[in-house]
Amino acid sequence: MPLPNLIIIDGGKGQLSSSILALKKLNIDKKIAILGIAKRLEEIYYPNDPIPLYLDKKSETLKLIQQMRNEAHRFAINFHRNKRSNQALSSSLDSIPGIGEKTKITLLKKFKSLKNIKELPIESLILEIGESRAKKINVFFKFKQLVFYTFTRLCVLEFYLFCLFCFILKLYLAKNIRVLNLLF
Repeated sequence: MPLPNLIIIDGGKGQLSSSILALKKLNIDKKIAILGIAKRLEEIYYPNDPIPLYLDKKSETLKLIQQMRNEAHRFAINFHRNKRSNQALSSSLDSIPGIGEKTKITLLKKFKSLKNIKELPIESLILEIGESRAKKINVFFKFKQLVFYTFTRLCVLEFYLFCLFCFILKLYLAKNIRVLNLLF
């Protein structure tokens, strides 16, 4: 994919400096022209130039740069909104084999949250979605809870073993240092 001829940064000196550093890391800082436009006074900053350029507020050049900046804003805002809305629609129910979108929606509509679904007795789940799917969900959450509990316990055990190792090593070193001191 070809590189752009110009990158316009929405921001002043700080944002422009950060962008230049990113381009340097990619080894393309000499290949692409870059400038920053600060919104408050519509100042245009160039790399290594501390004094901004002020264009006439009625200038076609300034209007074009503002339109590009505004389009970039619109694109970024829409992208993040879509990303957030897609994340809001996903849950750990999506990872359970045999549990489809329809079952997930049914459960979330009825019980309002994943937390409520996790805390339900299996009998309530069976009445709502049938025995087979209810068991799948129940087993999934029990397994997930067991894995978390086991992992937590292993981390604590690993920490204690590490502390014990450090203590034994300290004793060993102290003993050998005393022996070395006696030899010399």
